[in-house]
Amino acid sequence: MEVFSEVPGLMAFLVEPFVLTDDAWSRLERSAEAPAVLARAHDLLGNLETHDAASIEAALRSMCSELELKPGKAFAPVRWAVTGRTVSPGLFESIEALGRDRTRERLAHTRERLAAVPAG
Repeated sequence: MEVFSEVPGLMAFLVEPFVLTDDAWSRLERSAEAPAVLARAHDLLGNLETHDAASIEAALRSMCSELELKPGKAFAPVRWAVTGRTVSPGLFESIEALGRDRTRERLAHTRERLAAVPAG
């Protein structure tokens, strides 16, 4: 964010109906890692005892190790699926603000949408 007028656009994912931008969807479709990342993030975030930014970060960083992915490769599909955008406020804080249930719904919805895309 460079100017205060960008705040509403960056925070819209918290209050508006969920919509994936064309850019976010395109990137998700091109990400070979996305299906596994979204599935694992969905499970990990559902099992957290505390849904705060620190716990979310720890869980998602453990996912990177588990899936043998660098954070950028693992976090990007989560950001796109959770916010519907390619640019957002901090990922862990965004997930905390969105809440456990809404975050997991978006991860599941995006994973299902990806699964419906014909291979090739």
